[in-house]
Amino acid sequence: MFYIGLGDEFDAGKLEAYPPGAVIVLPGNTSDFHWAKSGDYIAQVTALGPLGFEYVNSKDDEHAAAELKKHLQRDGDKHTASA
Repeated sequence: MFYIGLGDEFDAGKLEAYPPGAVIVLPGNTSDFHWAKSGDYIAQVTALGPLGFEYVNSKDDEHAAAELKKHLQRDGDKHTASA
């Protein structure tokens, strides 16, 4: 089961369940959040552009956090090598 809610922050009370194969139409310019309570899922997104993906709270962006960590580690290695 795949769950989607609308809003800027995760709120389990706003989640709606969608079974496999469901077609979901989300309004444009509206924040949403997703949750897969049991296991993996595959989502197909079809949209008329422009389509963007932005985190309302940048702290929730795990990819950006991992990139920053790699960057800081790389810079730390440069400082260590030149010391």
